Amino acid sequence: PSPPPPSPPPPSPPLPSPPPSPPPSPPPEMDDAAEALERPSSSSTRPENAVRFTVTLLRATGLLAADKNGFSDPYAKLKLGKELKKSTVVKKNLNPTWNNETFSWVVKREAAWGSVVEIEMKDEDKGLLAKDDTLGVAKLTLEQFKNAQEGGEAALNLDTQGQVIVRVRWAPETLEEQEKKGFFLHRSFNESSKYLRSKVAETLVEKPFEGEALQVSVTLLRGTGLKAADKNGLSDPYVTLKLGKEKFKSEVVNKTINPVWEAAEFVFLGDPDVLKASPLALEVYDRDEAVFDRDDKLGHAQIDITKFKVGAPPAEVEVDLNTMGTLVLKVQVDTKLVGALALKSKLGNKEDWRPYMGWTEQALKKKRTPWEILTRDFSEAALKVRIVGADGLRAADRGGKSDPYVRIMFGPAHKAKQQKNPYAAKSLVQRKTVQPIWDEEFTFAGPLREMLA
Repeated sequence: PSPPPPSPPPPSPPLPSPPPSPPPSPPPEMDDAAEALERPSSSSTRPENAVRFTVTLLRATGLLAADKNGFSDPYAKLKLGKELKKSTVVKKNLNPTWNNETFSWVVKREAAWGSVVEIEMKDEDKGLLAKDDTLGVAKLTLEQFKNAQEGGEAALNLDTQGQVIVRVRWAPETLEEQEKKGFFLHRSFNESSKYLRSKVAETLVEKPFEGEALQVSVTLLRGTGLKAADKNGLSDPYVTLKLGKEKFKSEVVNKTINPVWEAAEFVFLGDPDVLKASPLALEVYDRDEAVFDRDDKLGHAQIDITKFKVGAPPAEVEVDLNTMGTLVLKVQVDTKLVGALALKSKLGNKEDWRPYMGWTEQALKKKRTPWEILTRDFSEAALKVRIVGADGLRAADRGGKSDPYVRIMFGPAHKAKQQKNPYAAKSLVQRKTVQPIWDEEFTFAGPLREMLA
């Protein structure tokens, strides 16, 4: 007889399953608000993990007339998810054209092609308690552009009447690119504001201008024959001045159409190419103190600063407003070193700076004779402090700059934290810089015993 078949080998014990890998820990700089956001998986480094949609608002046609004059003041509100964008207002127009205003959103890849941008056309109303009227709503489905990365134009019918025409483009982006740009995927700004503040700062920082800057000093003197905006036949005028990216506002002169300003000097300092590219814009307003009233515009004017010779003495200029009345100003154009070159000219080389080391232990332990103590206690002294400049200050504003000033405080009042202190001073504020130059000198005098307290 044949031998019995061999018995099958016993089944091998199942291999133990590997322990689950711990979730990736968030970066240490993320705060509680950012930790609540979803983080993509390990595949987030792939180029298709996110999509940036760009919608350019071109024009609208045949809109509803919402105002009594037969026109509207249209603008658009575009919403994707929780993020809401708003265009500028086009005055008195039923067929408005926007200057290629562009808005963008970043959406996770898996949710991108099901996303819809809601576009609502509104009419701006400036009444006391007026509410902006809705001119119609249209919906832009992004799926239609899935196979056309370059995108294209879309004419969308509003649910009332008229159309809005937009251009759509899209591009894939990785999470790393998004974090560099300061955005989270398809999340509102408020939801991650604390985290964004640390990230967005990198993208908003403007490199300070270095070298020979253009300095335009404008002194507002007076106005004559301004428009009367109040029932009493007068106005409460003030002036806004804008040149380049800088904008200033004067003090209000109450109840007059012939205002006179005192010590109203404004200084514009920056890149010569930027400041010369646009005129000095002047706008005159009447201030209204009522809570819901907007300040009335009394007129505007412009001054071409390229007509002034650099380095010449201040020139008095009289300009006519577009409505009625004139403004009289003094304008001077000069150059000024800013940034590292200016600091070096004032402070010398950093390598040569001598740091303040404070009192040494030997000086504190030194024994003084009674005569030295008596002399110190009953002597009068003067202390001069010159604040020259600073370098590498922290940028406290979103633009990557600060408005720094210096406080000097010492003496017994400062030690006791009293409000009135004869040994205290404050420098002028240097606007929008992290390399300020003050070059201010302060002198303090009094009993030496008080000053050393």
